[in-house]
Amino acid sequence: MTNDGSIPHEFVVLKTDTPAADIEIGKFEGEENRINEDTAGTNVGETGDMEAGTTKSLTIDLAPGHYVFLCNLPGHYQSGMHVDVTVQ
Repeated sequence: MTNDGSIPHEFVVLKTDTPAADIEIGKFEGEENRINEDTAGTNVGETGDMEAGTTKSLTIDLAPGHYVFLCNLPGHYQSGMHVDVTVQ
């Protein structure tokens, strides 16, 4: 992953049955405007925070199921930084 943006981002892979558009936005790790990764599904891997211009490698073996790939920094999820992915 490369953060080509001008602000920090992160890449989180969440295994969940809930479609991305239906995950509730609230508070996580003491910060508002984030989804609660502990209750929305199972975090199966992430990059952690990535400053602008940084690159990180992430390898995850995904079992069949529904996942949401997202950025969970404050305000980013509700800005549309998420996508549903189904592994068959």
